Amino acid sequence: MPIGNESIVMHQNDKNTINPLHFRVSKELKTLLLGSALFAGNVVAQGGQGHVGVVSEPYYHVQTLIGRLVLDDSLVTRDADETYEGEWGEKIPYIGAAAQVPIKDGMFGFGWEGGGFVSWQSDVVDYFVKSGSDGTVAAFSLDTSYFAIETFLGGYLSVQPTPFFRAYVSAGPMLTLGFLNTADPEEQPSPSARSVVVIDFSDTDVNLTPGAYGRAGVEIQLAQNTWIGVSGRYMKTELDFGDSIGEVSLDGTSWFISLGARM
Repeated sequence: MPIGNESIVMHQNDKNTINPLHFRVSKELKTLLLGSALFAGNVVAQGGQGHVGVVSEPYYHVQTLIGRLVLDDSLVTRDADETYEGEWGEKIPYIGAAAQVPIKDGMFGFGWEGGGFVSWQSDVVDYFVKSGSDGTVAAFSLDTSYFAIETFLGGYLSVQPTPFFRAYVSAGPMLTLGFLNTADPEEQPSPSARSVVVIDFSDTDVNLTPGAYGRAGVEIQLAQNTWIGVSGRYMKTELDFGDSIGEVSLDGTSWFISLGARM
């Protein structure tokens, strides 16, 4: 019997030794599995965020811009039976909006932008024309009313060293739809009465033309989600009002002030 009792005691001691170890292993295994599950869940939840700086949820940095275009050359030319040359206003008001959508944000960012402008001008175009075998010169003026709608789409690069200041550059193609109305020309006295110059202009003309632009600007955050900025924008395009005042070059730089917000 002592052997049996001793055997029973040893068996009980084995049970007392194995059970706590089994409990600790099970507890650590459960902790490991729980931690792995939490980690995996966190990875899945952040799967759309990518690496640091990549935007997980797109937002729009919207700008309202007001300014004017200063033309490099205000010369207008019309080639018909004779060549008409004239000048119109050198400065054209512009108002519009742009939206920048970042692909990568942070101190250095990039993305794409799009927007549109409207512009207008009512001005008198002063012409002169040389015509006839004897080189008769005629001068006349023409009242014009100009209106244009423009849209653009391009890419941008930005730098934001502090949360309250950002700078950017952008470039891309643009499309301009121009409308022009003219009044009856008023002919000035001709220096020569030996020839008669016939002036024939249509009342309205419309032209759609492509072009290109590039712009650069800076913005400062005034308050929460309110930005104010200045920018310059160079554009290169030409409208062909061939039935009225002729070809108009819109090459020049626009200067804007902007009010922005993030949406």
